[in-house]
Amino acid sequence: MSAPARSDPLPKILIALTAVTGIVDAVAFLGLGQVFTAFMTGNILFLGFAVAGGC
Repeated sequence: MSAPARSDPLPKILIALTAVTGIVDAVAFLGLGQVFTAFMTGNILFLGFAVAGGC
């Protein structure tokens, strides 16, 4: 007998993270005077990738 197949949790985790970041961005947009904080976060992320040699 083989072990029962387990579902991959990655898609559920990615959907949850997407929803959370969307909520954080919406709250920040409304709370900081209509400024998107996700753009700065993404640029810092890409800068970190470039420094680490990931790009």
